[in-house]
Amino acid sequence: IIDSAKLPMGQGGSKALAGKNSGPQGSGKSHTMFKVLTLFSPNDYHLITSGSSKSLYNMDKDLMYKALILTEALTLEGKNGDTELAYAIRSLVSEGMLTYQYTGFEEGKKVTKIQHMAGPTALITTTVRGRLEEQLEDRLIQFHPDTSDRQTANIISTTADQASGNAHAVDENEIKAWREFHARIVPCEVVVPFASDIAEAITKYSLPISARRAFKRVISATETVALIHQHQRARDGAGRVIAEMSDYAIVYQLMKEPFRESLGQRNRYTDTRIQMIKSMGPITPRRIAEREGVSGASISEWMKPWIEKGVLVWCDEAGVEFPDQASLEKAKRTGKAHVRFQGMCDLPSPYDLTGDERWAPGGELDAFYDLELCEESNDSEVIDEESADDSGLEIDGNAEDAIGPVKVPDQGRVCVSGSMETKRIDLKNIVPKERVYSDIGVDNLLNEFPVLTL
Repeated sequence: IIDSAKLPMGQGGSKALAGKNSGPQGSGKSHTMFKVLTLFSPNDYHLITSGSSKSLYNMDKDLMYKALILTEALTLEGKNGDTELAYAIRSLVSEGMLTYQYTGFEEGKKVTKIQHMAGPTALITTTVRGRLEEQLEDRLIQFHPDTSDRQTANIISTTADQASGNAHAVDENEIKAWREFHARIVPCEVVVPFASDIAEAITKYSLPISARRAFKRVISATETVALIHQHQRARDGAGRVIAEMSDYAIVYQLMKEPFRESLGQRNRYTDTRIQMIKSMGPITPRRIAEREGVSGASISEWMKPWIEKGVLVWCDEAGVEFPDQASLEKAKRTGKAHVRFQGMCDLPSPYDLTGDERWAPGGELDAFYDLELCEESNDSEVIDEESADDSGLEIDGNAEDAIGPVKVPDQGRVCVSGSMETKRIDLKNIVPKERVYSDIGVDNLLNEFPVLTL
């Protein structure tokens, strides 16, 4: 998100991303954010805890190609968050600029003055509440801290290691190298040759209006990953960086859950009526009401949000959607309108887009670009057995797993979830899965920039 601030302005405004880390108090939202900020120079972001209504207009420097970090979005939460500050922030995020016109005085006469704040500007904030001001909410990528019992145990164990002096220290040279790396990312245009293929796959579903901005965020994220790799990407005749499928592979892993959530969809539908419709196929609302023993009006009210989210769709008895609103209304009046389970609108995988077996699950490229993100539900009572490996164990790796070979502290321990129980094992006895790539460490990072000295 921070690097996305270096995407040049597009025809529709700013391409910079905005993100919200939403979770309960004490779950580690701010800790995570400040750890990420150590990888960036202070020149890459502007950090505030709050602000007055016109504080952004009166800054002595602009926020072009920077990220605005708002540590707690207290002034932006809920209905009471529709303030002038919220308006300024969402304008900066969407339009990439702020312009404030007011009446001033020069030599005793009233004159019109204009204050200007230039972007593009990315945004990161945290909140303990579910939603912020409505219009700002629709512009955000939402992500959540891990609130599982396992993560709580890991945090307590790490805190104890730090207190006893056994914590693993981060190489300061590596931090300096990452700061230098981000500082050398130059703003430039990016093209995504396969963007229309992603759009075609998504538009096969019935989509809510929120899908419009959600799709733009996916494209901006893909452009950002290509921008980060600008020294390893080809360019077209206009000097624009050409995004590769590998860039989208990273975005697919990072964005598929936030994309669903922005469309109002969830991973698991526990509603018994949804499960019934899913198993039975096309069914009339009247039949649902009869099976549930409730009124037709009650079922109609229950169905409305599910249809708006695209989870349920109107169709005929064969499951075919109606071609227009008039056909649907006629079917409703005659009792022939059915509903069926549409499911979730998923982002297409790289394999879906290419058909290349190397991108298939377990294929060469799929393994090469696997971020090994944990997809386990935060609900500790839900066990997703499909995510476990052949041994029946699912390993919760530390943050270092995501950027290279596993580095194991001598005293490192991790909770491992079996099919029906939780075990604690010593990391020293685990041989990590061999990674196809190991070139993200500080030595190879320096090789990307031969002139870099620390």
